Amino acid sequence: MLLGKVKAAAGFGLLGIGLFCGLGIMVSAIYQGKVAATGILAASKKRGVFGKCFAAMGSNIFDMNIDDPGLYHVILNTSRIPFDRVVNLVADLLVLFMKEIGEIPFR
Repeated sequence: MLLGKVKAAAGFGLLGIGLFCGLGIMVSAIYQGKVAATGILAASKKRGVFGKCFAAMGSNIFDMNIDDPGLYHVILNTSRIPFDRVVNLVADLLVLFMKEIGEIPFR
């Protein structure tokens, strides 16, 4: 909170801060819009791709192919495996990883 009058030098500093914050928010909003548009487009073309919408962001923004298996450590097809089983598999993998790096598993 500003107390008292703002002098000219401080005013220019505050203007600069405001401009850079606004620019950052604008760039963030542009990329957020691209992500939303990509997700909507992907979900409209094929219902099974709905879970890949976050990965689809990488294909548009970072120019990557989401179907490249080299980008993933584990791929679980949730249309073929029940969701509760997928959750258990991921939890088991996390416990194995934590043991491997010497952390105490929380499970």
